Amino acid sequence: MNNIEFITDKEFIIFLGERIKSIRMSRNISQEEFAEKAGISVSYLSQIENGHKNPRATILCKICTGNDIQPNQLFSDSEEKINLLEIIKNNSSDLTLHDTNVIMDYFVGLQNLLKASHKS
Repeated sequence: MNNIEFITDKEFIIFLGERIKSIRMSRNISQEEFAEKAGISVSYLSQIENGHKNPRATILCKICTGNDIQPNQLFSDSEEKINLLEIIKNNSSDLTLHDTNVIMDYFVGLQNLLKASHKS
């Protein structure tokens, strides 16, 4: 059985920044080019990649659409197949109301991000 591990907001911001940087570097794209394609400043991209800024969903959408990134790539390695819903289902008895609300907010945000990326 998979165990779900909860992380803090700061840990998630750092994780997200590292994923964005990893994707950019795997494509051998400079921060300048990547930021330009996303329509954001190099400084802001650097702050995101270094875990100093928590980008809004609209910024994540711009990063994804401008750089041809599938939103799900931001949350796990493509090689790592995780059935997040199954993990949550198997561990739901251990979740607090706060945990449940955080998960729901995440999925609503992800759904909105996916809808926005498909409109482009």
